[in-house]
Amino acid sequence: MLARGGIEIVEGVAPATQGGEQLAALRLRAQQRGFELPDETARYLQRRLPRDLRSLFAVLDELDAAALAAQRRLTVPFIKDVLALRDAPAVNAS
Repeated sequence: MLARGGIEIVEGVAPATQGGEQLAALRLRAQQRGFELPDETARYLQRRLPRDLRSLFAVLDELDAAALAAQRRLTVPFIKDVLALRDAPAVNAS
């Protein structure tokens, strides 16, 4: 899509540069959802998950719901527990 002056506008979620911009985007997303995302926790997510913002935001939303249900803050140990449960194979209770 072209704006006035021939400047191209990219719609959707553009990939953020690694580092500070991505961390800032994660913190902003957390703030919009009403919680604080500590730097250590944001860096952990950045290192352990796919680095595109769409994936990071989806996991952040999932973690927010889990933290709200458990009435816990988003700490690295809590995130490890939630991600381990999410990635664990389902047990068939027959």
